[in-house]
Amino acid sequence: MAVMTTSAKRPWQFAGWVALLLVIHTCLLAFQAFRDSPTLDEVGHLPAGVCHLTTGDMSLYSVNPPLARSVAATPVVLMRPRTDWKGFVNNPLNRWELEVGRRFCELNGERSLELFAAARLACIPFSLLGAIVVAMWSREWFGNAAGLLSTTLWCFSPNVLAHGHLVTPDVAATALGVTTCYLFTRWLRTPSWQRTFLLGTSLAIALLCKATWIILFGALVLQWMLLRLVTPRMYPGLDGKHVAKLFVIVPVMALVGLNHFYGWEKSFTNLGEYQFVCDALGGDGGWEPANRFERTWMAELPVPLPVSFLRGIDFQKRDFEQGAESYLRGEVRQGGWWYYYLYGLAVKTPLGTLALFLVGITSCFSLAGQRMTQSRMVLLFTCPVVVFLFVSSQTGLNHLRYVLPVLPFAFVCVGASTLGVSSRWQRGCIALLLMTTIVECLASYPHSLSFFNVLVGGPAHGRFHLVDSSIDWGQDMTRLRQWSEQHPEARPLYVAAFGMFDPAILGVEYKSPPGSSVVTEQAGVWNLADGWYVVSVHRVQGMRRLLMPSHDRPVAATGGYAYFQRLVPCDRIGYSLLVYQIRDGRPVP
Repeated sequence: MAVMTTSAKRPWQFAGWVALLLVIHTCLLAFQAFRDSPTLDEVGHLPAGVCHLTTGDMSLYSVNPPLARSVAATPVVLMRPRTDWKGFVNNPLNRWELEVGRRFCELNGERSLELFAAARLACIPFSLLGAIVVAMWSREWFGNAAGLLSTTLWCFSPNVLAHGHLVTPDVAATALGVTTCYLFTRWLRTPSWQRTFLLGTSLAIALLCKATWIILFGALVLQWMLLRLVTPRMYPGLDGKHVAKLFVIVPVMALVGLNHFYGWEKSFTNLGEYQFVCDALGGDGGWEPANRFERTWMAELPVPLPVSFLRGIDFQKRDFEQGAESYLRGEVRQGGWWYYYLYGLAVKTPLGTLALFLVGITSCFSLAGQRMTQSRMVLLFTCPVVVFLFVSSQTGLNHLRYVLPVLPFAFVCVGASTLGVSSRWQRGCIALLLMTTIVECLASYPHSLSFFNVLVGGPAHGRFHLVDSSIDWGQDMTRLRQWSEQHPEARPLYVAAFGMFDPAILGVEYKSPPGSSVVTEQAGVWNLADGWYVVSVHRVQGMRRLLMPSHDRPVAATGGYAYFQRLVPCDRIGYSLLVYQIRDGRPVP
């Protein structure tokens, strides 16, 4: 345990190394911010943020709280983008963010790339906050070496790099979630009023990033109760005289902060006055809004939440109830799998990181007999386990980014692998695993969104395991334009991509390929027109949800494009677009 005491040694040297890692991390994120085209959710988030700041209306994209996109939209508003809010109808049965986002991109044309790049740069500090908190937490518990190890894993995590440069709330929510949990560990040691207010403020900001963090209320209380059982005298914050601070003041502060950001938008409206679309709150009203509470005693209860925040929860619950197309290992189904996230993390985490996590968690359990270690295990594992179980139970939608909040806790846990390390051989093994992580991450950079580890063949084989935001989110439209310019012979060009950012905005001239329902093959000859076909791996693997908008066809192509699985691509663009050439009805390898 002597290693733990080293955290007080050489603080400036430690700070210098962390600062260097943060600079590298910032550069990696910034480069991707300029290279990737707007992804599916970004097309909705950025215009929604601009709408919030310019009109004060928080209802657009209410399924996610508005903090991250409002931060992203701040520099964009100063750039005076062209906007058009006409036709946006605040209807509880409709979500208009993607349609508004599509219109936003059309109005601003190629300048949209500049607007999204500026917005992405504004979001990078969220990822830096996460790295700093991971560094501080790991250093305090396990020492300087552990702090640097954990920070490096954050800064070179392909999943953090993939989403840390996007105008989405995933990394922001991850960073604020771990920040709140870290501040709770400090509050337990010194439950002062100052730290109580700081904890409540952090919880409010976390809620403003992602509504999922409502479970933090219960997670913090659960940790407090478990600690009372395991180590009742270990922390001053466990004393009964501080109960009111944790159980009353912190939640009240969080609710006040949440409501204040929304401008107290119809807060404390009676529950019976709402109309809900999800079955859980609406009472199985089908597509008609309803309220299962309106004729009960609960109808008179005031709801201390802004209407847009509550409506967002309602929308999200409806999405999970109805389910959507999900994909795993070649299978497409309506709804998902309970083990989707276990499998997803196994194939999208570098092998070095997986090995370090196993070493770290083994170190934690090997010291489980010590009271201090027991309390730390409660503080480190309770929240990520609750999040993981909650997300895994919602099988209607599967997106790996939903479990990003468990990563920083895993990185802190890895810090425990430095405990008891004394020999040069042990230090060399840890350094080798860390270097393996860095090399594997950089090998697929700047295509971090499409990262898969070498165990499954890397990003080139990722489509056989996961699709959607795990490999193909519409990020390669700028690369499509570059490829088209480099291959002037690739005409006519047919494109079936994924997302809501039309490559025609970038000057790419293309047509849409026919759907599976009208395509046939006989003796190796296809009834496809001669030309070049660029198809998203999302489409090739049989997914049909939210096809890219186009001028020459409806949003969804009849039958999809799964027939391309039977053709051999001749090239690829990034790792999300496959290129096929057809000549005389036959594919050209």
